Parts: sequence; structure tokens; C-alpha cells
Amino acid sequence: MKKSLLLVFLSLLCICSMSQNKGEYSLSTFGQWGWVVPTNGFLGGNNSSNTPISQMYVASLRFVKHTSGDKYWHQLYDYPSFGVGVSGAAFNVPNQLGEPSTLYAFLSKPIVQRGKYSLFGDYSVGITYNWLHFTTEHPERTAMGAAASCYLDASFVLKRQMGKNFDLGLGLSFSHYSNGAIKRPNHGVNVLSAKLSVDYFPKGKVQHTILPLPDFEGHIIDLWSGFVGSHNFLTVLSSSVVDEPYISRSYFVCGIDRRVLWRFNLKHSLGLGIGVGYDQYVGTSYRVFSRKPYFYEINHADRLNFSAYISYEYRIHRLGIVLEPGIYLYKNKLDESRLLFQRVGLRYYMKNSCFFGANLRAAQFSVAQYIEWTFGYAIEN
Repeated sequence: MKKSLLLVFLSLLCICSMSQNKGEYSLSTFGQWGWVVPTNGFLGGNNSSNTPISQMYVASLRFVKHTSGDKYWHQLYDYPSFGVGVSGAAFNVPNQLGEPSTLYAFLSKPIVQRGKYSLFGDYSVGITYNWLHFTTEHPERTAMGAAASCYLDASFVLKRQMGKNFDLGLGLSFSHYSNGAIKRPNHGVNVLSAKLSVDYFPKGKVQHTILPLPDFEGHIIDLWSGFVGSHNFLTVLSSSVVDEPYISRSYFVCGIDRRVLWRFNLKHSLGLGIGVGYDQYVGTSYRVFSRKPYFYEINHADRLNFSAYISYEYRIHRLGIVLEPGIYLYKNKLDESRLLFQRVGLRYYMKNSCFFGANLRAAQFSVAQYIEWTFGYAIEN
């Protein structure tokens, strides 16, 4: 692993050095020392070590692309930077959650700049793998249900210029690891961290240019989309009545949505949406015969639901960040979902007005229900 990271580092350093544009690329590394929020008993000490898992240590390497202003959106978003990164982590209690590694993409945007100091908002999304997770041999591992999970991080970092080739940063970070209920149990891991970073610019800092922003008139966007996904439920039965007490089953979900948004400017859109959804889990029941469980399902039409929601989108060029609080207008009385739900996700627009993305559907702003893999078409009037 260490040899692979060294090879990656040397390769990225060569790319940075060969760049024709001054400051176009840089390398960044950081360390994080974090407090693990005790959101479940396993993290609180109900594990094979009988010790709270309270600390997480992370080391990361990033390859950074800096914007110069040759496109209008560079200036519109205060010359953000973006790229990819890899990280490795460890915990204060070994052999409980493992030593997970993460591959992620990130966007870093300046918030305030004063002289040599700059405050940045830094946002990452990726995939974390190599977790020690729930198995029938280790049923106490309720934090992670699978070896891989999603990774989300939001940080605020204060950076100081240390010369033309280096920046030093100090910040605070909130990280969330969860698989979106693809595999349960899935209590997840939340971490609050202090961050120390060093940025290296092999060819100096990028020179910013200023272009006139394009004219823009507010208009309506009509979004039609569909989604597919799945969520997992773990049924725990008594070993006195069945041979296998842990039964894990996944259920299909899908839906069709229509949103009508008013795009106020190049950044912000707001509107309303309606949707019809299907959840295979609704009405599922089981009975035990001859020490084996048998599952029963209701009619397909009885698993439908109808919803309405407020839809907000923050655009960064072709990338949209989606926030949608909603309510079920109708659902079967056997549907145990909360009346109110929330969506947060990403949407990427292609040049032909098609888009694709992913949303996390949740309840109570904290309980993941499932991940929606979306695809659709945008009509702009």
C-alpha cells in the first residue's frame, strides 16, 4: 500500500511539473485528528474490546486543478479548485472498524480572502472501503453493514500563503460514512476533526483573469426524471425457532418525478415537485415453518406512494447540488415510512439537456432510507 501511494505521489508530481500553465495543478496533503460521535452502542464501547471507539486518524493526498478565469464560471464562483484524493484512516481501538481507505472527489471554494490569509469551504464525496462490518460471526458491528460505504465531508480551512510555492492550512471538518441503507445494520460513523494541510505548487500560483459574465434572464426549468435503487432490511429471529437467526433481504425501489423550477440566476433555482414511487418492502411479512422463515408480499399497486416537495438547486456550472424537503400525500397504511422525508444529492447536466445523479433519501434529517440513482431530461423555457 505504501509503495502504491508513493508511486501515485511521484506520478502526480510529474504531471504538475509538466503542466504548461503556471499554477494550473498542485499537490496537497493533510492530516486529521477526529472525535468519533458515539451515535450507537458499538462505537460507545459495546464491542469485543469493551472500549469506546472515540478517535479517528486520517492521512490524505490530493491532486488539485486550479481555475484561472478562462471560463466565466471560474470567476462567478470565486475561482474554485477541484480534483481527486485518496486517504487512509485508523481508529484508537484496533480490529473493530478496520483501517478504511477512501477514494474521493472534492471542490474547494474561497469564502473570504484578506492579504495572505484565505478561508475556504471544502466539500468531498467518495467511496470508502475495507471496513470491518456486520457479519453473523460479529453481530455487534452495527456501525457498518458492508465492506464499502459512501463518504461525505464538509470542512472550513483557514490557509496562509507561505511563499509562491506553499500554503499552510488549519481547519475543522465533519465527515460522514454510511452506505445509505444498501446493507443493514447501517448506523454509520460521524467524525468531527481538526485538520492540518500543506499545499505545494511546483510552478507557483495560478494567475487569475477576469472575463465579463454572460447575460442571464430568469426562466422556468421543467425537469422530468426517474430513479432506481434498493434498501436492505435485517430480520433477527430467535435461534430457538429458526436455524439461521439473521436474515438479510434487499428490496427494489423506483419512481418518477416532475419538478418545475424558476432559475433566478446562474447559481440558484427554486420550485416544486411531485412524484410517484414504488417500494417493494411495503407490506412484507414472514411466517416460520419447519424452522425456516417464508416471506410474503402484497400486490404491486399497494406498494405505491405519492409525494410533493420543495426543490432547491445550487448550480456550479453543470453540477447541481439538490435539497428537497417533502411530504407523502398518499402511502399505504402498511408503509412504515415517516410522513416527512428529505432528499440531498448531486445532479450533473450534459450538453444535450439530459442529466444523471444520485440522491440520499432520509427521514428526520438523520435516518438514511435509500439511495436514488437518477436520470432525466431538462426542458428550459
